[in-house]
Amino acid sequence: MAPIPIDGRKDYMQASCVMVFESLNRAPMIEEDRERSISVSARGISPRIRKMSREQLDALIENGRGSTSRFPGAAR
Repeated sequence: MAPIPIDGRKDYMQASCVMVFESLNRAPMIEEDRERSISVSARGISPRIRKMSREQLDALIENGRGSTSRFPGAAR
């Protein structure tokens, strides 16, 4: 999981939600899983289910591009 900075109660609640969702949706990872997994940061995008703004969607896509470019063996 990507680290989440916590600067207040709202950030804490968002981080808690992310932690719960990640824990429920993930089988225990072994080292081989970590080597082939990519974490994409939400960078301040709330985990609340709703329609995302175009700016938030673009930010999430850019975060994904950044994560995949750092993935071992990625085309450069």
